[in-house]
Parts: sequence; structure tokens; C-alpha cells
Amino acid sequence: MTPPLYKEKCYSVSVTMEPEYLEEFIVIMEYFVTKVREEEGNIFYHVMRNTNEENKFMFLGLWKDDAAAQVHMDSEYFKIYVPQMGRMFESFTQLELDKFL
Repeated sequence: MTPPLYKEKCYSVSVTMEPEYLEEFIVIMEYFVTKVREEEGNIFYHVMRNTNEENKFMFLGLWKDDAAAQVHMDSEYFKIYVPQMGRMFESFTQLELDKFL
């Protein structure tokens, strides 16, 4: 049996922050998350913190389709803040996920 096809597009990003950037990262993310959640095609966007290691985070975002996810990645604030945050990361892993069930 083949599962149904869904249009939603989900991304998961796991990062380990350089400890000295933690406060700056939190300030940027407060703005960033607000902007993402205002996007018309965004279904949800969450930032989770590892309960055992305060400098490890996971971002999980779901958009209604590929086009909405691309609008997010093409946005002005994305182009400004993602490179700024990138310099703060000790490690970075991104997964593109498709809804399965």
C-alpha cells in the first residue's frame, strides 16, 4: 500500500551554538520566529531547546507547499538573518521532510 501524497513541506534544522553567541542568537530568533509565523504559507514554526544541553536547538517548520517554503527562503529577513546566525553555529544539520502518514 502506498501512503497518500501530501503537498506540505517540512524542514528540520538542528544546531549547536557556540556558547558565546547564545544571548545574541536568542534575540535574533525572537524576531525571526515572529516573521516566519506571519508568512501566509507557514503552518507552524517551532524552536526547541535541548533540555540537557542549553546550546543545542532544533527548528521545525511546516509550510503548505514547496512554493510557500521557497517564499520563506527568498524573504528579505531570511537572507539577512540566516547568514548572521550561521556564524554562531558550531554544527548545523538540515533535513527536508515529506509528510508520510
